[in-house]
Amino acid sequence: MTHSFLKASELPHLYTSITITQHQDSRLSVQTRRKHLQNISPALQRTSRMGSSGIHIVCVGLGILGLIGGIMACVLPNWKVSSFTGQNIITAQIQQEGLWMDCVVQSTGQQQCKAYESLLILSSDLQAARAMTIICCMLTVIGLLALFAGADFTTCIENEDIKPKVCLVAGVALLLSGLLLIIPVSWSANNTVRNFNNPLILASNRRELGSCIFIGWAGGVLLLLAGGLLCCFSRPCSGSSGGTAKYYSNNASAPSKNYV
Repeated sequence: MTHSFLKASELPHLYTSITITQHQDSRLSVQTRRKHLQNISPALQRTSRMGSSGIHIVCVGLGILGLIGGIMACVLPNWKVSSFTGQNIITAQIQQEGLWMDCVVQSTGQQQCKAYESLLILSSDLQAARAMTIICCMLTVIGLLALFAGADFTTCIENEDIKPKVCLVAGVALLLSGLLLIIPVSWSANNTVRNFNNPLILASNRRELGSCIFIGWAGGVLLLLAGGLLCCFSRPCSGSSGGTAKYYSNNASAPSKNYV
């Protein structure tokens, strides 16, 4: 039986070949993992885009409904209606007060409206409601346009890193719009209820809450819900790596051991 022994001059070459083999194996494992990641990442991206697209579609629907509610609350003259309590039992006509005009509805269905002659005739809550509802509608339109531009189901913006930021701006705009709609409606409702319970005011001058108050509340809640969803699910990605994972081999970092 023959035994082969290595010479001392051949040991460095053997160590070099072993080190090269280890590095090649580590590179092959890293490349295999990267290929596996490249195969998985498109499926994950498609799944996340489908979820984001669904949320954006829901937010668009909520925003449009909130915009309709804001427009109706701003235009319709039904913020305050006449109350039939106490000695006031005359139901032949109903008086309605809005932001822009005062209307009288007859029992026959005929309606006569007259615009306010001066802004100073209105109470402070209705004066503020005029400005706030108009700003609410304008801000809602801007938010919806930004949402359409940054949504995943549109191609207005091709940069995937900017889309979440645009959707976040749209969410903040919708949140502000909801607040601008709820504040004047709640203010007017508070004044109406307080005057209704005031014993010093005549029964014929008392007013009740009109349908625009409830429409404004519903529209404001829808806008707040849409803005909240966008702010929660449209956070920009932190970092510029773009979600690229890096793998490091333990063999490359481990100290080399020499064996004979």
